[in-house]
Amino acid sequence: WQYIAQIDPGLAERVIRLYNLVYCDGGVERPDNHLPPAARELIAITALCARGLVDLAAQHISRAVRHGVSPRQILEAISSAVPMTGLTTVQIGAQAMIKAGITPKP
Repeated sequence: WQYIAQIDPGLAERVIRLYNLVYCDGGVERPDNHLPPAARELIAITALCARGLVDLAAQHISRAVRHGVSPRQILEAISSAVPMTGLTTVQIGAQAMIKAGITPKP
């Protein structure tokens, strides 16, 4: 967002404010959020995989893991979108999981 802030600081500020409202304010969970951070990350991961955005999905996968989400839960969330988005979503999700450093257990 640094690049955008150089061109339009107001836009960058509004986008960052919106991001913080959705996820949390400065890393502190908001009392009016009814979904825990892990659930919000799973939603973001699924949406990003459906859109084909491997790099961004990998970032959210790393955050989800930090919130205690297991690789199996991540894969289940991604695969829940298959009826609406197709099998490619799961393939993209697998690529994002690999990029995030998630390795299958033997």
